[in-house]
Amino acid sequence: MNRLIHVGFGNIVNTDKIIAIVSPESAPIKRLVQKAKETGLAIDATQGRRTKSVLVMENSQIVLSALLPETIAGRAQALWPEDEKRTVKKMQNKGILMVISGFSGAGKGTLVKKLLSEYDNYALSISMTTRGPREGEQDGREYFFRTREQFEENIAKNGFIEYAQYCGNYYGTPKAYVEEQMQAGKDVILEIEIQGAMKIKEQFPESLLLFVTPPSAEELQKRLVGRGTETADVIAQRLARAYEESEGMDAYDYIVVNDDLDECAAAVQKYVEAAKNVPSRRVEFITEIREELKGFAKGAK
Repeated sequence: MNRLIHVGFGNIVNTDKIIAIVSPESAPIKRLVQKAKETGLAIDATQGRRTKSVLVMENSQIVLSALLPETIAGRAQALWPEDEKRTVKKMQNKGILMVISGFSGAGKGTLVKKLLSEYDNYALSISMTTRGPREGEQDGREYFFRTREQFEENIAKNGFIEYAQYCGNYYGTPKAYVEEQMQAGKDVILEIEIQGAMKIKEQFPESLLLFVTPPSAEELQKRLVGRGTETADVIAQRLARAYEESEGMDAYDYIVVNDDLDECAAAVQKYVEAAKNVPSRRVEFITEIREELKGFAKGAK
Protein backbone atom coordinates (compact mmCIF):
# COMPACT_ATOMS: atom_id res chain seq x y z
CA MET A 1 0.00 0.00 0.00
CA ASN A 2 1.42 3.40 -0.98
CA ARG A 3 2.00 5.83 1.86
CA LEU A 4 1.79 9.44 0.75
CA ILE A 5 3.13 12.52 2.51
CA HIS A 6 2.73 16.23 1.95
CA VAL A 7 6.02 17.96 0.99
CA GLY A 8 4.64 21.49 0.76
CA PHE A 9 2.25 23.56 -1.34
CA GLY A 10 -0.12 20.68 -2.06
CA ASN A 11 2.59 18.37 -3.42
CA ILE A 12 2.44 14.69 -2.45
CA VAL A 13 5.22 12.07 -2.55
CA ASN A 14 5.13 8.28 -2.15
CA THR A 15 7.32 7.54 0.90
CA ASP A 16 8.09 4.02 -0.36
CA LYS A 17 10.04 5.51 -3.27
CA ILE A 18 12.28 7.79 -1.18
CA ILE A 19 15.94 6.72 -0.88
CA ALA A 20 17.29 9.73 1.02
CA ILE A 21 16.27 13.16 2.30
CA VAL A 22 19.27 15.49 2.38
CA SER A 23 20.21 19.12 2.77
CA PRO A 24 20.90 20.96 -0.51
CA GLU A 25 23.91 22.88 0.80
CA SER A 26 26.89 20.62 0.03
CA ALA A 27 28.70 20.94 -3.30
CA PRO A 28 28.08 17.29 -4.39
CA ILE A 29 24.33 17.64 -3.75
CA LYS A 30 24.27 20.94 -5.64
CA ARG A 31 25.88 19.15 -8.60
CA LEU A 32 23.37 16.31 -8.28
CA VAL A 33 20.50 18.82 -8.41
CA GLN A 34 21.98 20.65 -11.39
CA LYS A 35 22.48 17.39 -13.29
CA ALA A 36 18.90 16.32 -12.54
CA LYS A 37 17.59 19.65 -13.82
CA GLU A 38 19.62 19.33 -17.02
CA THR A 39 18.33 15.78 -17.66
CA GLY A 40 14.71 16.50 -16.74
CA LEU A 41 14.80 14.36 -13.59
CA ALA A 42 14.20 17.19 -11.11
CA ILE A 43 10.72 17.92 -9.73
CA ASP A 44 10.49 21.39 -8.15
CA ALA A 45 7.90 21.41 -5.37
CA THR A 46 9.09 24.66 -3.77
CA GLN A 47 6.68 27.07 -5.51
CA GLY A 48 9.57 29.48 -5.93
CA ARG A 49 10.64 29.31 -2.27
CA ARG A 50 14.18 28.48 -1.13
CA THR A 51 15.02 24.77 -1.41
CA LYS A 52 15.56 23.35 2.08
CA SER A 53 15.66 19.64 1.27
CA VAL A 54 16.32 17.31 -1.62
CA LEU A 55 14.43 14.00 -1.84
CA VAL A 56 16.37 11.37 -3.78
CA MET A 57 13.93 8.91 -5.31
CA GLU A 58 14.57 5.31 -6.35
CA ASN A 59 13.88 6.06 -10.05
CA SER A 60 16.83 8.53 -10.16
CA GLN A 61 14.47 11.50 -9.92
CA ILE A 62 14.88 14.13 -7.23
CA VAL A 63 12.21 16.28 -5.58
CA LEU A 64 13.04 19.77 -4.31
CA SER A 65 11.08 20.88 -1.25
CA ALA A 66 10.85 24.08 0.80
CA LEU A 67 10.40 21.99 3.96
CA LEU A 68 13.31 20.98 6.20
CA PRO A 69 14.55 17.35 5.95
CA GLU A 70 13.52 16.57 9.53
CA THR A 71 9.99 17.85 8.88
CA ILE A 72 9.54 15.56 5.88
CA ALA A 73 11.17 12.63 7.66
CA GLY A 74 8.93 13.14 10.69
CA ARG A 75 5.80 13.10 8.51
CA ALA A 76 6.98 9.94 6.77
CA GLN A 77 7.78 8.16 10.02
CA ALA A 78 4.36 9.00 11.47
CA LEU A 79 2.77 6.84 8.75
CA TRP A 80 4.89 3.76 9.41
CA PRO A 81 3.84 0.77 11.51
CA GLU A 82 5.73 0.07 14.73
CA ASP A 83 8.07 -2.55 13.23
CA GLU A 84 9.24 -0.08 10.59
CA LYS A 85 9.70 2.62 13.25
CA ARG A 86 12.01 0.25 15.09
CA THR A 87 13.90 -0.24 11.85
CA VAL A 88 14.29 3.53 11.48
CA LYS A 89 15.62 3.76 15.03
CA LYS A 90 18.19 1.11 14.17
CA MET A 91 19.13 3.01 11.03
CA GLN A 92 19.63 6.18 13.04
CA ASN A 93 22.09 4.27 15.24
CA LYS A 94 24.03 2.93 12.26
CA GLY A 95 27.50 4.19 11.51
CA ILE A 96 28.43 6.63 8.81
CA LEU A 97 30.59 6.29 5.73
CA MET A 98 33.60 8.58 6.06
CA VAL A 99 35.70 9.34 3.00
CA ILE A 100 39.25 10.56 3.59
CA SER A 101 41.15 12.21 0.74
CA GLY A 102 44.19 14.43 0.64
CA PHE A 103 47.50 15.26 -0.92
CA SER A 104 50.23 12.66 -1.18
CA GLY A 105 52.36 13.35 1.89
CA ALA A 106 49.53 14.88 3.93
CA GLY A 107 49.57 11.96 6.36
CA LYS A 108 46.28 10.26 5.45
CA GLY A 109 47.53 6.76 6.20
CA THR A 110 49.05 7.79 9.52
CA LEU A 111 45.82 9.53 10.50
CA VAL A 112 43.73 6.47 9.65
CA LYS A 113 45.99 4.24 11.77
CA LYS A 114 45.68 6.72 14.64
CA LEU A 115 41.87 6.72 14.43
CA LEU A 116 41.70 2.92 14.36
CA SER A 117 44.02 2.59 17.37
CA GLU A 118 42.55 5.40 19.50
CA TYR A 119 38.81 4.96 18.94
CA ASP A 120 36.60 1.88 18.83
CA ASN A 121 33.88 3.26 16.54
CA TYR A 122 35.84 2.92 13.29
CA ALA A 123 36.21 0.14 10.74
CA LEU A 124 38.49 0.33 7.72
CA SER A 125 36.91 -0.47 4.39
CA ILE A 126 38.50 -3.60 2.91
CA SER A 127 38.89 -3.65 -0.86
CA MET A 128 38.31 -6.61 -3.15
CA THR A 129 40.97 -7.47 -5.73
CA THR A 130 41.77 -10.02 -8.41
CA ARG A 131 45.52 -9.96 -7.76
CA GLY A 132 46.99 -12.85 -5.85
CA PRO A 133 47.77 -12.54 -2.13
CA ARG A 134 51.33 -11.61 -1.23
CA GLU A 135 53.32 -13.30 1.51
CA GLY A 136 51.70 -12.68 4.88
CA GLU A 137 48.41 -11.35 3.46
CA GLN A 138 45.13 -12.94 4.51
CA ASP A 139 41.76 -12.97 2.80
CA GLY A 140 39.41 -10.59 4.59
CA ARG A 141 42.21 -8.68 6.33
CA GLU A 142 44.31 -6.85 3.72
CA TYR A 143 41.92 -7.60 0.84
CA PHE A 144 39.10 -9.86 -0.23
CA PHE A 145 40.92 -11.98 -2.83
CA ARG A 146 38.65 -13.13 -5.67
CA THR A 147 38.97 -14.51 -9.18
CA ARG A 148 38.35 -12.25 -12.16
CA GLU A 149 35.10 -14.11 -12.86
CA GLN A 150 33.88 -13.58 -9.29
CA PHE A 151 34.81 -9.89 -9.41
CA GLU A 152 33.02 -9.29 -12.72
CA GLU A 153 29.98 -11.16 -11.40
CA ASN A 154 29.91 -8.69 -8.50
CA ILE A 155 30.15 -5.80 -10.98
CA ALA A 156 27.12 -7.15 -12.83
CA LYS A 157 25.19 -7.27 -9.54
CA ASN A 158 26.09 -3.61 -8.79
CA GLY A 159 27.98 -4.90 -5.77
CA PHE A 160 30.66 -2.19 -5.62
CA ILE A 161 30.62 1.34 -4.31
CA GLU A 162 33.45 2.01 -6.76
CA TYR A 163 35.99 -0.07 -8.67
CA ALA A 164 38.84 0.34 -11.15
CA GLN A 165 41.54 -1.60 -12.96
CA TYR A 166 45.21 -1.09 -12.16
CA CYS A 167 48.13 -2.99 -13.72
CA GLY A 168 45.79 -5.63 -15.12
CA ASN A 169 43.94 -6.33 -11.87
CA TYR A 170 40.59 -5.17 -10.54
CA TYR A 171 40.29 -3.28 -7.25
CA GLY A 172 36.96 -2.28 -5.74
CA THR A 173 35.06 -1.39 -2.56
CA PRO A 174 32.39 -4.04 -1.81
CA LYS A 175 29.05 -2.44 -1.03
CA ALA A 176 27.87 -5.37 1.14
CA TYR A 177 30.87 -5.19 3.50
CA VAL A 178 30.51 -1.44 4.00
CA GLU A 179 26.76 -1.73 4.66
CA GLU A 180 27.32 -4.61 7.08
CA GLN A 181 29.83 -2.60 9.12
CA MET A 182 27.62 0.50 9.17
CA GLN A 183 24.58 -1.53 10.28
CA ALA A 184 26.73 -2.83 13.15
CA GLY A 185 27.27 0.78 14.24
CA LYS A 186 30.78 1.17 12.85
CA ASP A 187 31.92 4.35 11.12
CA VAL A 188 33.55 3.04 7.96
CA ILE A 189 36.69 4.77 6.70
CA LEU A 190 37.29 4.81 2.97
CA GLU A 191 40.58 6.35 1.84
CA ILE A 192 40.12 7.43 -1.76
CA GLU A 193 41.04 10.18 -4.25
CA ILE A 194 38.83 13.14 -5.16
CA GLN A 195 37.02 11.73 -8.22
CA GLY A 196 36.08 8.60 -6.30
CA ALA A 197 34.95 10.70 -3.34
CA MET A 198 32.50 12.63 -5.51
CA LYS A 199 31.02 9.36 -6.79
CA ILE A 200 30.64 8.15 -3.21
CA LYS A 201 28.77 11.33 -2.28
CA GLU A 202 26.35 10.79 -5.16
CA GLN A 203 25.58 7.24 -4.01
CA PHE A 204 25.65 8.03 -0.28
CA PRO A 205 24.49 11.66 0.14
CA GLU A 206 24.88 11.49 3.93
CA SER A 207 28.51 10.33 3.77
CA LEU A 208 31.12 12.53 5.46
CA LEU A 209 33.89 13.85 3.19
CA LEU A 210 37.16 14.94 4.83
CA PHE A 211 40.15 16.41 3.01
CA VAL A 212 43.51 16.09 4.80
CA THR A 213 46.20 18.68 4.19
CA PRO A 214 49.41 19.86 5.86
CA PRO A 215 49.41 23.44 7.21
CA SER A 216 51.22 24.80 4.12
CA ALA A 217 52.56 23.90 0.68
CA GLU A 218 56.07 24.36 2.03
CA GLU A 219 55.39 21.76 4.72
CA LEU A 220 54.02 19.38 2.10
CA GLN A 221 57.20 19.68 0.05
CA LYS A 222 59.27 19.16 3.20
CA ARG A 223 57.40 15.95 4.02
CA LEU A 224 57.75 14.55 0.52
CA VAL A 225 61.48 15.25 0.50
CA GLY A 226 61.81 13.85 4.02
CA ARG A 227 60.49 10.47 2.93
CA GLY A 228 63.76 9.90 1.10
CA THR A 229 62.10 7.38 -1.21
CA GLU A 230 61.44 9.44 -4.34
CA THR A 231 63.44 11.38 -6.89
CA ALA A 232 63.20 15.14 -7.34
CA ASP A 233 61.19 14.59 -10.54
CA VAL A 234 58.64 12.39 -8.76
CA ILE A 235 58.32 14.92 -5.93
CA ALA A 236 57.73 17.69 -8.49
CA GLN A 237 55.02 15.56 -10.11
CA ARG A 238 53.34 14.96 -6.76
CA LEU A 239 53.34 18.69 -5.99
CA ALA A 240 51.87 19.44 -9.43
CA ARG A 241 49.20 16.82 -8.76
CA ALA A 242 48.53 18.42 -5.38
CA TYR A 243 47.84 21.74 -7.09
CA GLU A 244 45.27 20.02 -9.34
CA GLU A 245 43.67 18.30 -6.35
CA SER A 246 43.43 21.61 -4.47
CA GLU A 247 40.80 22.70 -7.01
CA GLY A 248 38.41 20.14 -5.51
CA MET A 249 38.93 20.90 -1.82
CA ASP A 250 35.82 23.06 -1.53
CA ALA A 251 33.59 20.07 -2.36
CA TYR A 252 34.43 18.43 0.98
CA ASP A 253 32.51 18.75 4.22
CA TYR A 254 35.58 19.56 6.31
CA ILE A 255 39.21 20.47 5.73
CA VAL A 256 41.45 18.65 8.22
CA VAL A 257 44.82 20.33 8.80
CA ASN A 258 47.28 17.63 9.84
CA ASP A 259 49.88 19.58 11.80
CA ASP A 260 49.68 17.74 15.12
CA LEU A 261 48.49 14.12 14.77
CA ASP A 262 46.71 13.93 18.13
CA GLU A 263 44.83 17.18 17.51
CA CYS A 264 44.03 16.09 13.96
CA ALA A 265 42.52 12.77 15.11
CA ALA A 266 40.52 14.53 17.83
CA ALA A 267 39.15 16.99 15.27
CA VAL A 268 38.05 14.15 12.97
CA GLN A 269 36.25 12.48 15.88
CA LYS A 270 34.36 15.72 16.55
CA TYR A 271 33.35 15.98 12.88
CA VAL A 272 32.05 12.42 12.97
CA GLU A 273 30.00 13.08 16.12
CA ALA A 274 28.61 16.23 14.52
CA ALA A 275 27.61 14.27 11.40
CA LYS A 276 25.73 11.78 13.56
CA ASN A 277 23.61 14.57 15.01
CA VAL A 278 22.31 16.14 11.83
CA PRO A 279 18.49 16.38 11.93
CA SER A 280 17.95 13.61 9.36
CA ARG A 281 19.60 11.12 11.76
CA ARG A 282 17.68 12.38 14.81
CA VAL A 283 14.15 12.14 13.45
CA GLU A 284 12.83 10.09 16.36
CA PHE A 285 14.20 12.52 18.96
CA ILE A 286 12.81 15.52 17.08
CA THR A 287 9.40 13.88 16.75
CA GLU A 288 9.26 12.91 20.43
CA ILE A 289 10.26 16.31 21.80
CA ARG A 290 7.89 18.04 19.37
CA GLU A 291 5.00 15.91 20.66
CA GLU A 292 5.97 16.63 24.27
CA LEU A 293 6.09 20.36 23.57
CA LYS A 294 2.71 20.16 21.87
CA GLY A 295 1.28 18.94 25.17
CA PHE A 296 2.75 21.91 27.02
CA ALA A 297 1.47 24.28 24.34
CA LYS A 298 -2.08 22.93 24.66
CA GLY A 299 -1.93 23.29 28.45
CA ALA A 300 -0.89 26.94 28.14
CA LYS A 301 -4.00 27.85 26.15
